[in-house]
Amino acid sequence: NISTLAQEIKETQNTH
Repeated sequence: NISTLAQEIKETQNTH
């Protein structure tokens, strides 16, 4: 799922 992938990336970027 693209939406899930995009959310995962957003979460990862939010951590930094």
